[in-house]
Amino acid sequence: SQALTGVTRQARGLGIATALKVAGIEWARAQGIQEIRTWNSQRNPRMISINERFGFIREVAMCEFRKDLRE
Repeated sequence: SQALTGVTRQARGLGIATALKVAGIEWARAQGIQEIRTWNSQRNPRMISINERFGFIREVAMCEFRKDLRE
């Protein structure tokens, strides 16, 4: 299990996230893993695009709730 992957703002657009995604997929295949899942924010279109390019299928699986405690 991998909990979090990220790159700094300065490193965006250099292919690091794509390289990490490839490495994770290759590792999973080598381990005989048959399915992998990934999550990212709906406000991260770059990562959504990367996941879609690798054939990940978007599923609605989580709702985010917020409560303002200043009320």
